[in-house]
Amino acid sequence: MMIRYFLLSASTIILLLIITFPMRGVVKLSEVDNIFIAQEISGFWWDAQFKNTYLVSKKLGNLSIKLDPSLLPRGQLGFDLELVGPELNLDGKVGISLFGNYAVEHLNISYKPLKKISSSQVISQTLSSFKGHIDYIYFNNSGCLNSYGEGKGELLDDFGIFTRNLALDINLRCKEQSLELRFASLRSSLLEGEIIITPNFEYNLEARSQRISRKIRELSKLNFKSEPALKVSGRLSDLIDYL
Repeated sequence: MMIRYFLLSASTIILLLIITFPMRGVVKLSEVDNIFIAQEISGFWWDAQFKNTYLVSKKLGNLSIKLDPSLLPRGQLGFDLELVGPELNLDGKVGISLFGNYAVEHLNISYKPLKKISSSQVISQTLSSFKGHIDYIYFNNSGCLNSYGEGKGELLDDFGIFTRNLALDINLRCKEQSLELRFASLRSSLLEGEIIITPNFEYNLEARSQRISRKIRELSKLNFKSEPALKVSGRLSDLIDYL
């Protein structure tokens, strides 16, 4: 009988410790505080609020997460997520399965950068706005497993190359183990390309424009064997910080 009471008491104490474990402790244990920073963290692991969050040096805003029990029958520990910030707004679901697979589902995204000013001069922002919906992204430590998402963005043309700002259609898919975002203007001859995000969080961007190619051919009198392309690569954190 004493052993039964002891086991019951021990189980109750352990359960209370788990339920009341603070989110601040989870962040410390996960060792993400070198890239994800919050000025204030409140609540427990199953219902928490993060105020004035930053990803590297990029300010995100206020983040809240709450356990979603409806995902438990699918073998997922899932959370409803909402981010409200000065530039970026997100709401959707994130989760992790018993097999170590991660999921992002039903994620709505809107991004509209604020004007940046340096030395009383407005700094040009290449991306004017973006709205999108990610149906799902499934991935693990090895890379992307499956994904589907769509969005629309507007690209500013400060240099007068296209005579107007460009509206872009954007599609999200897995390409092998990487995540691929393909973009194209409504007239694909103006601009098209893709951004590849690798499992080690590096990106490779390639952009092509038939209009620019024609202008180069006219000016240089060169006959290209293949279409010229702008290629840029680097760390994803640097790209986020630039935006």
